[in-house]
Amino acid sequence: MTISNDLIRKAHKDFFLKIFMVFGFIFMFATEMVAQNLEIKGIVLDSKTNGPLPGVNVVVESTTNGTTTDFEGRYRITVPSIKTSLQFSFIGYITQTVPVTGKWDINILFAE
Repeated sequence: MTISNDLIRKAHKDFFLKIFMVFGFIFMFATEMVAQNLEIKGIVLDSKTNGPLPGVNVVVESTTNGTTTDFEGRYRITVPSIKTSLQFSFIGYITQTVPVTGKWDINILFAE
């Protein structure tokens, strides 16, 4: 039984195409996984006094992932993607929702 050269070439082409597709998918998902868990930091200030606001709630929108600002109004929070938003809330102040969209430092002026 003989196998033609065309049949061998087609088998090799199909094999390498499948290998290329598998590595392509692995690369796509690995890149997506690396892009996750970004750290955002910033400071929250009172708009009237320009002083820091300690104890402001900072939450990743639609999640339970959150933190509060320290005594200097600073915060650090990990977000799952640049396509998320942060929600800032504090008693007596207007709640603000800010999209992350590739920003690493998000500073807030809070108004009553």
